[in-house]
Amino acid sequence: MTLCLTALSASSASVARVALDLRRDGVPVLLSPPGALEAEFAAQLGGDSKYPFKNFSASYVATALNTGIDWRVRGLVTPAKDQGAHGYCGTFGRVASAEGQYARLGTHGLRNFSEEELVDCIGWDRDQFSYFKTAGFIDSVLYPYNTTGPDMDPPIPGNPCRYSKANVIENTDKNAFTNMTGGAKSEEQLAAFIFHNGPVSTGINANVLGMRAKGCEVSGVLTHSRNRTLSPSIISLSLPCSSLSLSLSLSPLGIGKLLDY
Repeated sequence: MTLCLTALSASSASVARVALDLRRDGVPVLLSPPGALEAEFAAQLGGDSKYPFKNFSASYVATALNTGIDWRVRGLVTPAKDQGAHGYCGTFGRVASAEGQYARLGTHGLRNFSEEELVDCIGWDRDQFSYFKTAGFIDSVLYPYNTTGPDMDPPIPGNPCRYSKANVIENTDKNAFTNMTGGAKSEEQLAAFIFHNGPVSTGINANVLGMRAKGCEVSGVLTHSRNRTLSPSIISLSLPCSSLSLSLSLSPLGIGKLLDY
């Protein structure tokens, strides 16, 4: 499971900065420029997905929405992972999706893949899918996550790629992961896809997570817009409750209602 706690800046700054007041536990949060996450999504498979998203029928969408599903109880989700202060939410999202498909389509059960392998060996914002579809994944126990290293693509000083073919998890390499789809065109289609296929990697605008603190729900100006590919919920509203760019990668683990939220 991805517990992705990094947000992107809504400003037009072109460089990343660190905020110290966004998490209750005091962990610093990397704020990256607008457009960075969109570019990261577009880089996967060299921008050449061979499988455009195919819409589900209206009846299937209705079944998915009315039935709901929680992939955690069906063995497709690993325990929650905290990326710390790194801006690697896209990496964590892709790994969570791969873990789910590995467990769903095989007989080998759920495994905990290494995010650090991707960061060290290909880069956090580069074409990770093309890397792991051929190289495969190493278990996170053998290749643990580094919470203290610098936010940069390899070569990373003092933190070289430690890939070893001998440690690759069986059936994760040699094109075991074949391809990825294009983005869903609506929340309903995304929900149907999750219902049918399992956890996915997608994106939202992270500023919605802080809107309650600003009183935006009370003021009645919080509105949802569905005009962005790959985004289950893009927030578009007036200042001080404004937020326009895709900014947070996450992994929806099912669909339905959280009655205890």
